[in-house]
Amino acid sequence: MRKKQKHIINGVVPVLAMIIVFAFIASRGELENVANALKAVRPFFLLFGLLLICAYWLFEAMILHRLLDSAKEGLSFWKSLRITLAGQFFNGITPFASGGQPAQLYMLHRQNVPLGTGASILTKKFIIYQAALVLY
Repeated sequence: MRKKQKHIINGVVPVLAMIIVFAFIASRGELENVANALKAVRPFFLLFGLLLICAYWLFEAMILHRLLDSAKEGLSFWKSLRITLAGQFFNGITPFASGGQPAQLYMLHRQNVPLGTGASILTKKFIIYQAALVLY
């Protein structure tokens, strides 16, 4: 019964959040601006942007997966992708994007990756990201 309640709550909370945001936008009279912005969007660029975001997530997951393999941690690529997406989510909802790595470390620990190994892997991933930014 408890698991069923958890699934219901996990489904209701996002829907409730969307209703609250929609109600806030509607109460401020911004619906017309949103509708005009959506009409002005060119579908090609919207799909291209979505494709680039998905590619970014896949590359992040591949890097995490390779680092996990080099540390002799046998996680599947799909688990690496799931951990990457959770990190992106927590980066998005926390101030200064500070929640992604702790959430990823927690998820790695739940997958039986030792905390020290997980922290080392995430640090390596951060250094790779920073090096790519510098080179870019």
